[in-house]
Amino acid sequence: MELISFKISTDHSLLNEQNHITPYVASLLSKIHPELPKTKTNTLKKLLKYTVQFPKVPVFKNYLTTYYIFNSNPEKARECNLWLVKEHPNYLFGLLSLASTLIENENFDEVKNVLGKNLLLHELYPERTEFHLDEVMAYFSVSIQYLLAVGDIDEAEVRLEILEEIDNEHPKYLVANEMKRHYFYGLASKRMSKERELMLMVPEIDRTSALQTINPPVFNYPREIDILYSRGIDEIKESQLELFNHLEVDKLTEDLIQVVNDSIVRFDHYSRFYIGDKEITTDLVSHAFLLLAHLKQEKALPVLLEVLKQNGTYLDFWFGDSLPSLATPALYFSEKNNVEALVSFIQEPNIGAYTKSIVQETLCKILYYKNGGSKADLVSYSKDILNYFIRNKADENIVDTEFLGLFVSDLINFRCKELLPEIKELFNLEIIGYWICGDYEEVAKDISKEFNEDLSVKENSILEKYNAFKEYWLNDSGTFFDDTAIDDEYFDKDFPLEKNPISPAYFVNESKKIGRNEPCHCGSGKKYKKCCINL
Repeated sequence: MELISFKISTDHSLLNEQNHITPYVASLLSKIHPELPKTKTNTLKKLLKYTVQFPKVPVFKNYLTTYYIFNSNPEKARECNLWLVKEHPNYLFGLLSLASTLIENENFDEVKNVLGKNLLLHELYPERTEFHLDEVMAYFSVSIQYLLAVGDIDEAEVRLEILEEIDNEHPKYLVANEMKRHYFYGLASKRMSKERELMLMVPEIDRTSALQTINPPVFNYPREIDILYSRGIDEIKESQLELFNHLEVDKLTEDLIQVVNDSIVRFDHYSRFYIGDKEITTDLVSHAFLLLAHLKQEKALPVLLEVLKQNGTYLDFWFGDSLPSLATPALYFSEKNNVEALVSFIQEPNIGAYTKSIVQETLCKILYYKNGGSKADLVSYSKDILNYFIRNKADENIVDTEFLGLFVSDLINFRCKELLPEIKELFNLEIIGYWICGDYEEVAKDISKEFNEDLSVKENSILEKYNAFKEYWLNDSGTFFDDTAIDDEYFDKDFPLEKNPISPAYFVNESKKIGRNEPCHCGSGKKYKKCCINL
């Protein structure tokens, strides 16, 4: 269907002739137009006077309608609009204002009686072969408003592309584009409201208050460990890292375990007195995780898991957004035939979805890659874990919809289609975050695809570990990513718009769909599934 089959003109004399606008009337219109948003009584008097003085000029009646819209008087605005359409049935802007009001009031069945059954401008005015640019842009803008309101996003997109080709700086194109943005924002808000109703989140418990002390630990290698306390990840030198290669492994492991434990038992001390203290770095636990991943000592596993049991305040203070990239290799290389410890962690009550999903993802990698790429153990253990949550479906301290959504996402990644019966039961019980992994049909489709992705944890030297971590987390300026530095406009929630008498109803935009395992668009460095997927 051809949407544009007429000439588009920018000659204002075309509209002036149609609407009986003489140079004198044009001067009156130009003077009164800027006064409409101010809604002064004197402006109303002038408009009433001009509508009588110039009965053949529809623009004054349209301005009167607009005045009442700005004055928050919808009844008067509708009354004037109907009067305008009755007196000037061929005046396009009057029809568009009426159509917009019908859309706002959700009288969708009546809209096409005003705009034409096919929403085609040339069909609405079959005798015309030429239209002014403002007429075309306004008609398409209101048509898009209607199409979005009835959910026909594809057709709305087609028309928006046409507007962009015609004039991508025209106010009506900008309004229409903003309608699209707000439309998607509305959809997202409704989706999120529904998700919140179905979301089950385990409550956190206080695991640290009773452990707090002010006594510092005693280390086997105090001089070397002091480097970890005083140097940030981006500050530590290669020569300093080399020192750790020459220390006795067991003693160094004991010291690193003490560093991690110190971050827990003296957390109150650090968080109250050391914020901003340049002599202590909040990277000290990150140092410990990187070094423990290199040492591969099983006795480190309990303290690593203890860290992951802590609340969000602790985790944000010591790790920010970098926890997954630190915890996964530390757990992976510290686990020595102790899969049960990871399983017990996953099944323990009152642990949040974020850290539990890190352990679960690591467990999947251990069971798959440490068994030579065989899925047998992965499927077996995962089946037991899924059934554990199914059995405890009513326990609010255990079942977390977000975690189960992330868990199933990991099973999709490893193509564990053998577990579809258990996964389907999660959906039947409504205890899975489908907004993370997709609905059951999507899961069944994705989990059956060919597995060709390398999800293994790479083994490398201390220096390589540090360089990889810095490369991943440092921004272009050479400092670690700081979300407070993001321009406020990026997070603008209000979508400010100018008032528009033809399109006073606004809607919202959705970004291009991001894959679960792609980097999150917010710049955090985390995977989308573990960052902004629920926002």
